[in-house]
Amino acid sequence: ASSTSKFVLVLDGIDKQREAPGTLLPALARLGEVIPSLSVVLVLNTTPRPLFLQAAAVPHISFPPYTRNEATTIILNSDPPSVSGVDVEVSSRIYPQFVSTVFDSLVGPTASSIPVFRSICDKLWAQFMAPVVNGETPPGGSREWDFSRLLVRNRSLFRQQGEAALVHHIVPEEPTAGAGAGAIAKPSLAPVSAPS
Repeated sequence: ASSTSKFVLVLDGIDKQREAPGTLLPALARLGEVIPSLSVVLVLNTTPRPLFLQAAAVPHISFPPYTRNEATTIILNSDPPSVSGVDVEVSSRIYPQFVSTVFDSLVGPTASSIPVFRSICDKLWAQFMAPVVNGETPPGGSREWDFSRLLVRNRSLFRQQGEAALVHHIVPEEPTAGAGAGAIAKPSLAPVSAPS
C-alpha cells in the first residue's frame, strides 16, 4: 500500500469479550497511535464508563436504542413476507398491526436489534396467517379474518413459540418426531460432547 493509504479497523461488539483483561481494549485503541496509517473504531453495546480506555476523554458517539415507532417504521418500509394463499391486500392491511404486536410482546422488552426484529417477524408471519391459508372459518360469523380474530386464534404464538424465536441456539435444532410443518424444533444434543 502507498504511504497515503489509510486503514480502518472496526471491532464490533468488542465490549462483549469473555475473560478479556482490562488492558486489552486500551491496547487495541492505541494501535492507531503506534501505526500511523491505522484508525481503530470500537463498536460497543454499552456507554463507555469513565477512563474506559485509560484516557481522560474518549471521543464517542452514542446511538440510543430505536423507539417503538422508529423500529416498526423500519420493518414496515419493506413488504410483508409473502405467504402463498394470502392476498397482498390482506397482508398489507394486517402486517402493520402484526409488526407492532411483535414489538410490544417480544422485541421491545428484550431491546433487540432491527435484524433480530425482522427475523422474528419473518419467522412468525406465516404461522400467524395459517388460519387464512388453511381456509379456516373465522369465529363470530365473520366472512373474513381480521387482525383481532387472528391475534386471538394465535395468542400462543406470542408466548412459547414467539419466545422460542428469540432464543439463539448453540446446538443445532432438529424437528421433533411426529411434528408437522411449522412445529417448534427441539435442540439435538448429539453434536455436543462433554470435556473429559
